[in-house]
Amino acid sequence: HISSVNHAVVDAVLMQAQLQGEKYEINWSVEGTLSESIFITDFDLCTMFSNLLSNAVEACAKVQGRNRQIRLEIRDMQDILIIELENSVDEPVDIPVIGEMTTKKDKENHGYGVRNIQETVRKYGGKMEFENREGNCFRIRLRFENL
Repeated sequence: HISSVNHAVVDAVLMQAQLQGEKYEINWSVEGTLSESIFITDFDLCTMFSNLLSNAVEACAKVQGRNRQIRLEIRDMQDILIIELENSVDEPVDIPVIGEMTTKKDKENHGYGVRNIQETVRKYGGKMEFENREGNCFRIRLRFENL
C-alpha cells in the first residue's frame, strides 16, 4: 500500500520510490507527516527525498533473501524537523567516504545523490548523521531547525 506524509510533492516522490521498490519486495514503514507550511522549499524537499529514497531502494535491491526494509520517520515539530531513513544493506556502509564515490559503473553521471542531500542540509543549516546499525541496517538522520 502506498504511504502518505501529507505533502503533495514528497508523497509523489515516495509513491515513485515505493513503486520502484515493488520488484524487490521491499517492506516499507512510513511514520509522520510534513506540515504544508514547512520552511523548506518544495524543490529542496523533492531533491532531498528523491535522493534519500532512490539510494535506499538501490541498497535494498542488493540485499539477498527477503529481508529488504525501508523505514522513513518524519518528526515535524513547529521549528524542528527530523527525517530518519533506515534501510537494509548487504554490508556495512563505509561512512567516511559517503558522498565521495559511487559503486555504479557510470562514475561520470553518478555519486551526486548524497552530495545533493548534503548541499540541501547545509543550505538550511541542518545536520546530517550516518550510522551502521545492527542487523545490516544503515540509517541517515537529518535535523533542521527553523530559527
